[in-house]
Amino acid sequence: MKKTLEWTHPALHLVQKALVAAVSIIAAVGLFALPVPAYAEDAPATDLTTAPAHDKTATPNGDGTYKITLSVTGNSVQSTTTSHADVIVVMDLSYSMNYGQYGEYIDRPSRLSVAKSAVDSLAAKLLANNTADNQNAVRISLVTFGGDATVSKGFTNNLQDFKATVDGLQTGSGDDATGGTNWEAGLTVANQMATRDANQTYIIFVSDGNPTLRNTRGGYSWDDEDKPHRIGRHIIYGSGNSDNNGKNYYFASQVAKEITGAGKTLFSVGVFGNVSKMQNLASEAGQAENYYSARDQAALNSAFDNIVNTITTNISYTNVEIEDTLNSKYVDYVLPAGAEAPAFSYSYTKNGQEYKPADTIPDASFADGKVTWNLGSIVLEKGVTYAVSFDVQLKQEAYDEAAKTKGDFTVYTNDTGTLSYQKITRVTGEDPVYSDIASLEYKKPQVTVPVSTLTVSKTWNGGTPPQSLVVKVFQANIQGNDKKEYTTVTLNAANKWTANVPVAAGPLGHTYSVAEAENPGDQWQQSLPDPVKLIGLTSKTGRQDITNTYKTGSLTLTKKIKGNAANVGEQFEFTLTCDGLADGKYGDVTFTGGTATAKLGNDKTITLSNVPVGKPIAITESSTSTPNAQMTTTATINGIETPFADSEHKSVTATVEYDKPATAVVYTNETKIAPDTGLDISTTSQGVLLGVAAAGAATLAAAAIRKNHGERKER
Repeated sequence: MKKTLEWTHPALHLVQKALVAAVSIIAAVGLFALPVPAYAEDAPATDLTTAPAHDKTATPNGDGTYKITLSVTGNSVQSTTTSHADVIVVMDLSYSMNYGQYGEYIDRPSRLSVAKSAVDSLAAKLLANNTADNQNAVRISLVTFGGDATVSKGFTNNLQDFKATVDGLQTGSGDDATGGTNWEAGLTVANQMATRDANQTYIIFVSDGNPTLRNTRGGYSWDDEDKPHRIGRHIIYGSGNSDNNGKNYYFASQVAKEITGAGKTLFSVGVFGNVSKMQNLASEAGQAENYYSARDQAALNSAFDNIVNTITTNISYTNVEIEDTLNSKYVDYVLPAGAEAPAFSYSYTKNGQEYKPADTIPDASFADGKVTWNLGSIVLEKGVTYAVSFDVQLKQEAYDEAAKTKGDFTVYTNDTGTLSYQKITRVTGEDPVYSDIASLEYKKPQVTVPVSTLTVSKTWNGGTPPQSLVVKVFQANIQGNDKKEYTTVTLNAANKWTANVPVAAGPLGHTYSVAEAENPGDQWQQSLPDPVKLIGLTSKTGRQDITNTYKTGSLTLTKKIKGNAANVGEQFEFTLTCDGLADGKYGDVTFTGGTATAKLGNDKTITLSNVPVGKPIAITESSTSTPNAQMTTTATINGIETPFADSEHKSVTATVEYDKPATAVVYTNETKIAPDTGLDISTTSQGVLLGVAAAGAATLAAAAIRKNHGERKER
């Protein structure tokens, strides 16, 4: 047997009361209430659905500074205590309005009958705002159009009179002219109607199809889209069933822009059929939020209810104040020379066009690092955006931090930005209601900090470089002081001996320099670049190009021959040996396996070039001999002689020097006649001997003559 829990126990009575209280609270606030943004403790929550449109942007100026713009947009109009509204319903009577809601002609009720019922209901709700004390708070009128347009009912506050006109409406015939859709005509007639206040004029434009006709010719061709039609005294243009050249829509959109440009409100309602361009019309007129798509009777009634609420309940704003404080860590104001406050600029726009407000707008102020723009007691005008702008720049700390961060480094431009305001709610025919001061925070724009690039490269001239080399990068202040190691990079063949280093420029800037972390060897001559300075608010680039030149030098080998027995046409063979020298051609000589040979004659010279510094080169002359002659050889290296006897191994070792004249090696051979007596028969000695021989011959000849002469006397 089941037991039923009864509320008899005293404790259960307490639970019962608590549950009732909880249910009451849920009913009061709404079980499915939307979440409300969090605010400071004890601060009232702001109703964002009725808050003024507001925005904050940070736009690059192109020079590294940013233009900060804070804006607020009025939602209604400056008005007297009692508001009023002039409503113009622009209704499509093209032939397609005879169709059913879903496109079939036989469907009933017809589009026209549904639209009539909805417009009657609209009028009743609007005119219900009139009172005995204010009978003309709302006036309503009716413009109808097909191929042409006309005012079917002027402004009236008489519901029955208006309904009678609506109920008597009929569509045009099925011909292209009267049965077509001329948006331009309907909007033009509505815009030309005299109203009490443009800012409180509401045009409700209703059509079931895209435009097929127009008032404005816009050029002429033989195409059907430019075909003229006469309706009474008016000539219209178009095919009546299409808009292939886009002129029908274009000229209608221009009138829509004129309507909103005059401060009037345009509601665009596409009903039942293919009205794909209706939303474009609302957007181009600057009132995209006033576009409605109604595919059936229920949707049309709902759209009209929203429009009634918008017309009869206006919300505007006064006592508006904007405050903004920068991100003190990374962002600073740009101050003109000698100024203590940023330069402010102001803009006022409506529907995307420059606008001059009716009131004189106060200037912004600057104190204690905060920008304040107090608009005072003025009421923001409907659709007018009020904006104040000033320039900021990033601090050096932002650039330094960004250079150390992988990927983009972004910073907020401000710490706090607040908008405070008082809301005025006006219901047509009633006195305005002023709310308490409310406040909300602006979004915090972020900017990406520019990062500069230092390119570090290594060039090897000659020789065989190591597999890799570590290079230190140093950072100093812009004057070159306070130098410290910033980072290191490894250069190798894989990265083409080049690395890009993220570095900081910034308003104060830095000086960057490099040095090799390790010595690649004494055979390399290093050339370091001058330090580079990077300063500025935008991304900068700098280079540090290190050049290592392999130390090489040159050597010349010259042969000289002299002496009385010298054969100046003789060729002498030399062998040159350099251990570890790579195979190849070195000037006039080709080395293979560290050895090269050459033949030199008298006064001939060969040159060895690009020889590594520090590698000894052994130079050996092959021995030769001349019969009955004596040869001496002298090898001279840069003026220092080494003599060799004829029987000695004639070899010397020389080295080259970097960035100096070539090492000069000269081999000189002197050859002389050597007789068997061992005497030195020089040229002079030979002359003496010849003289002695001649004298002896002369003596002998004289003796013979004398002898012959004596014999003749005896006979």
